[in-house]
Amino acid sequence: MSVEMEVELNNGYKMPVIGLGTWMATDEDSLTAAVHEALKLGYRHIDTASAYDNEHVIGKVLKEWFDEGKLTQKVEKFLRRSLEALQLDYVDMYLIHVPFTVVEHVGPNGQPFAGFKEDGTVYMDESTDLVAIWKIQRVVTITNMSSGKCSRNGDEIFVTTKLPGYGNVPEKVEKFLRRSLEALQLDYVDMYLIHVPFTLVEHVGPNGQPCVGFKEDGTVDMDESTDLVAIWKEFEKFQRQGLTRSIGVSDFNMNQIERILKNCEIRPSNHQFEYHAALQVDDMVSFCKDNDIVCTGYATLGSGAASSFAEVPGLLNNSTVVEIAEKHKKTAAQVLRHSVQKGLVVIPKSTNPERVKENFEIFDFELDDEDMDALAGLDCNFRIYDFEQYFFKGIKNHPEYPY
Repeated sequence: MSVEMEVELNNGYKMPVIGLGTWMATDEDSLTAAVHEALKLGYRHIDTASAYDNEHVIGKVLKEWFDEGKLTQKVEKFLRRSLEALQLDYVDMYLIHVPFTVVEHVGPNGQPFAGFKEDGTVYMDESTDLVAIWKIQRVVTITNMSSGKCSRNGDEIFVTTKLPGYGNVPEKVEKFLRRSLEALQLDYVDMYLIHVPFTLVEHVGPNGQPCVGFKEDGTVDMDESTDLVAIWKEFEKFQRQGLTRSIGVSDFNMNQIERILKNCEIRPSNHQFEYHAALQVDDMVSFCKDNDIVCTGYATLGSGAASSFAEVPGLLNNSTVVEIAEKHKKTAAQVLRHSVQKGLVVIPKSTNPERVKENFEIFDFELDDEDMDALAGLDCNFRIYDFEQYFFKGIKNHPEYPY
């Protein structure tokens, strides 16, 4: 089964099927190097969250790439040149001057111009895609020209971030969304998710930043008054305002998603949840598919990163996974293609440059039916990220606890 490198969301935007996960990536130097390496390799999807405390690092790298023109196509470059020359914030009409493409040359004055060969014929580029040019021209952002933020066409990079649990109050959604945008140095994100369906009480840490708080008995300080529909209405408002292109949820159960669907004007585009060979929650995948919601699986490699505090299924050393990898002359990690072939977006996390590269190289082979059946046999309902056990003691008593 061949797979596309992007999946279309229910609002028409496209989401790359593999992204760089960044949970637990808080060392600034290693994360900076990992994001640079990922972008060089062709990753165009970065997954982060307010609670990861690394949006500012990702923002610095993205700004560098935007400032150097590595993530800006020529439509935006030439429009901005014209605006600068005209000393305007916008023009009233912007036209595609001709329907063909000529190769850009640089003259003695450093300015771009059309070049000609020795025989007098023009250097031309025959790969013109008028539809793609039109789409970019349609979505180029002209706002915040002097804000220092990255105005972008949105077709070259897909950034997902998330509202933290202590932001799960309707009145706090805007505050945390704008904090994320400021840290990421962006005008908008491509996907904004409700990170968890329950609400935690907002505390302030020693660094002055908001954080989760715990009581003297070790249980998490939670707010049981969560109103998911009211929070979703705020999400809809900020999508309409252009602060996020798409909206979705994370770690919800079916009943919670159904509640949103019954009360929404804008449907969720994405649901992110734990998914790997040992936890193949195919009932959720089918439910989301039936409701035109794209699924993103996290921990698709079995999350070795969590082994420092949690029991993990050891998928990379599993004999079935290793055998399939050897059969295709691939690594065990690259068998994560299993999730992609089942229609999920994946966001494997690594700050190791070699593993970042390895995780991306899953498009040049195909798992056959025998492989997929063997991997299906590894499902044992093994959930790594037990919120109650590892993160928020007492959270199982919250009325919106999803599992």
